[in-house]
Parts: sequence; C-alpha cells; structure tokens
Amino acid sequence: MLGLNILMFLDTVLKYQNIHFRVLAISKTLPSIKRDWHPSILFRAENLIDLEFSKFKEKFNMVIHAATYGQPSKFIVQSRETLYLNGPVVLGLLSVLERGGKFVYLSTSEVYFGSQKVPYSESDIGQMLVDHDRSAYYYGKLFGEVAALKYSQDIVPRILRVSLCYGPGTKLDDQRVMNEFIRSACLKGEIRLIDQGQAVRNYCYVRDFAEMMYRIVSDGSKNVYNVCGNSETNVADLARLIGEFIGAQVIFPQDNDNALSAPEKVNVSAERYGVEFPFPKFIDLREGLKRTIEWQKEYLYGTT
Repeated sequence: MLGLNILMFLDTVLKYQNIHFRVLAISKTLPSIKRDWHPSILFRAENLIDLEFSKFKEKFNMVIHAATYGQPSKFIVQSRETLYLNGPVVLGLLSVLERGGKFVYLSTSEVYFGSQKVPYSESDIGQMLVDHDRSAYYYGKLFGEVAALKYSQDIVPRILRVSLCYGPGTKLDDQRVMNEFIRSACLKGEIRLIDQGQAVRNYCYVRDFAEMMYRIVSDGSKNVYNVCGNSETNVADLARLIGEFIGAQVIFPQDNDNALSAPEKVNVSAERYGVEFPFPKFIDLREGLKRTIEWQKEYLYGTT
C-alpha cells in the first residue's frame, strides 16, 4: 500500500511538475491498478531477495525501501524472508546508493514492542525475547535501522517508524485487522473478532503519511522519525464503525485469546516531526474509513 501510494505521487509529479527524474520500481508483482504511468517509471517484477546488487550498472540518488510485510499473519509465518529483506537486502540497497544519496527506510512502531513508556518517542526502544512469534520482524527492522545509521558517513539515512497506516492501495490478501474486517463485512455480511477488541491503535491515513514522509525526506534534520496519525481507537470500536458503514453484524467471541500476540496499545509520539514541520490536516478515521471501504469495494470486491 505504501509503495503504491509513493509511486502514484512520483507519477503525478513527473506528469504535472517541471521536475525530471527516473524511477526503478521493483516489486514481486506489477501494480494491478489501472493507470497510465509516466514513461520515466520503469517497473520490474522481481523478488528483492533474488537481486544481484553487484550487477547494477548505475548508482541511485535515492533508495526507498518499503518492501517487507507489515502483516503479522505473514511476517510470523515467513520469518526467514522477513529477516532477509531487512538484513542482506538492506545492505545490498545501500551498496547501490551514490555517496551522499538518501536511503529512506520504512521501519515500524513495532520496535517499541514491550516498552513501558507511552507514547513512544524516537529515543525509546522496546524489548522482545528472541523466541517470540514476532521476533523476526522486530529484530529485522532494528537491524535495518542500525545498518542505515552505520552508513551515515557515506549516505543520508531517513528512518521512518510508521504506525498503522491505512487507506486505498491494499492488496486482496492483506490480512491486517482493518482489511480483514472490511473483507469479511463485504463478502460475509459479518465481522467476527478473535478477542474482545480492547487493544488500542492509533491509525494514520495514507495521504497524511505521504505528506509527512516527503517533508522528512526533503528537509528533515534527524535520522529517525515517528510517522503516525491522530485517530486513536480500539479494535472493537473499529469493527463497529466498519460494520456501521457496510451494514454488517459484529460478533464477539466468548473467550479473549490474542492469537497473534499483538501489543495491547500502539501509541507513538510525533513530537519530533511537529517541532520541524506543520502537521497535515489529518483525515479523521470516519472519513478515511469511508474512502478505504469505497476503494476496496471497487477495486478488490467489484461491488459498490
């Protein structure tokens, strides 16, 4: 979702601004959205794990690494791929960046897992046992951050710890909780929770993420930034809101199992960003959900 929205922004700039640059967009699959892409954007359908970075014939001014799964149901199962994409692939991408170029690494608020301080600031860090179900994602992202910072004498790292971004652009098999709720509501007319939904989340609409990202990349003075919205809710209320918009029943279980061992509260501070830049006019959760649901109905489920 983030990669697609970044590409759509770059495509718009190429078409309507007097700015010229080339983009190499590498992903396991080509974008499925119908769009007349600018010819300066070259798409390659390839797994980053299989790339031979030593064979790249040119260096890049900027690399944006947004390739790893943010879905717990995927990064838990595909732990080796998760580690590889945040380990050797990060080092490979750093090697094709020109001296003084920018490396934009989309990290995650997951690195605060286990922290007792809320909200989380960029100087905080969490704690997680190495045999935890989510450890490949947690330690993989930390490795990617460290790698980018250790190259800072040669390149400009910009690490964005993204918190619960949502909006148009998701894939059909996206299994994060919001998208699972929308899919179930659209296809089954009901939303079934796996627990009582008391976990608290702070969502950020993708348009707001994009604005914050480009300000940081262009003019940020720090290496690490939290990127988050201001739409705090718990999972139960999120389900009820989606059910209201789609007309679906919300069903709670008798027990309270947390199948994916998710954190009870994800709440990060964007104070560092706010010191340097004005905040976007944040899209509130109701409006963002409406846009997301409309997009998914049209492009994923063929309904209106």
